[in-house]
Amino acid sequence: MTHWFAYTIAASSLVGLACWLLEAGAWRRGWGTRRAWLAGMFGAVCMPLLAWNGLAGVWPGGLLETVRPASLGLVGEALGAAPALPSGLLASAWLAASAVLFLSLAAGLAAGAWRTRRWRETMLDGTPVRVSESVGPAVVGVLRPTIVVPRWVLGAPAAERAMILRHESEHVRAGDPRLLLVGRVLVALMPWNLPLWWMARRLRLAVEVDCDRRVLRHARPDVRAYGALLLTVGRHRPGWVGALAGLARPRSMLEHR
Repeated sequence: MTHWFAYTIAASSLVGLACWLLEAGAWRRGWGTRRAWLAGMFGAVCMPLLAWNGLAGVWPGGLLETVRPASLGLVGEALGAAPALPSGLLASAWLAASAVLFLSLAAGLAAGAWRTRRWRETMLDGTPVRVSESVGPAVVGVLRPTIVVPRWVLGAPAAERAMILRHESEHVRAGDPRLLLVGRVLVALMPWNLPLWWMARRLRLAVEVDCDRRVLRHARPDVRAYGALLLTVGRHRPGWVGALAGLARPRSMLEHR
């Protein structure tokens, strides 16, 4: 089982590298990349599962049987005589870590839904929003995504409010909360797969960059003003619970955008 873990990490690293190279080219051409990262995450999870011994026989013509031993053999040679942990211990740790992540995800979604109901509902420039003290700007919820803005947005200039609402509305329209939820579920399925965590972070960045691009393309706001708005959001140190997408992201991600 240790060899299979190593194979999974190696395969995921290669998939992540391919997605990163694709992203670099796509950004230069103005293409979106969030679906490419999600597809890469699916590949990083599914490829190792298909290489598992018990699944070799389901493929016609023994195709997987001819590929699997060679790939796993290379990993085995690289590991050499490294001691292997008992498979039962690895499986138990895997299940425990996945359970913790799934419970954390469920708790975050539940907390987000609970807090959303407590925040005041209002219409802001024709868009229904919930007003919090410090959470947001963000979209909270998956089945019924809700735009949440912090109180300071109510007093922001009209142009800034328009850009904020456009950005969050784009997240809702594109189904970004569902896409990010799928990414988090994939990570929870293989919590020990470090390249998968990195790909999930790149997915979150791609979701925001793609949204920025759509806002700038369709609404055509002033690019400098939009960049200044990102800095303004960053200075407010926004926090959120259960938010899956939104203008408010970690400071490092805002700087990258």
